[in-house]
Amino acid sequence: MIRIRQFLKGRDEGPWLEILNRAFSEYEDFRPWTMDDFRDWESSPYFNAEGMFIAEVDGKPVGIVEAYIDRKGQEKKGFIRKLSVIPEFRRLRVGRALLERAIERLVMLAWSMLKPWLEREKWSVRACLSRMALRLFELLVGWRGIYITYPQT
Repeated sequence: MIRIRQFLKGRDEGPWLEILNRAFSEYEDFRPWTMDDFRDWESSPYFNAEGMFIAEVDGKPVGIVEAYIDRKGQEKKGFIRKLSVIPEFRRLRVGRALLERAIERLVMLAWSMLKPWLEREKWSVRACLSRMALRLFELLVGWRGIYITYPQT
């Protein structure tokens, strides 16, 4: 069973880094994050633990996602970043569950634009987003001023 829970500051930094590093290890240009990298991010204005979620399967952390709102612009833009699932738990709907939770958070915060943030050409993430298009539409029907944009390939 997949359980999505909020990131707990002071407890989940290690699991977050392990998942991120394992999920991106297949990319030869990826440099694994260290705890120092995490602390630098944590002290930046772009860090918000309330929008960070961890997926667990049978109590084991296996995936992460960040739902981030850019509050500096005129319109509140929602970003889905760091969607990552460790390889042996892919294709088990973990990514979908994380993505749904991130979208729910962004909808709750009344964002006006969603932009999936793909740091790399992660085709598995693009495929998950494509399959989610109908779900996104169902969530957003009736909302005015909402735009969903996808990075161009």
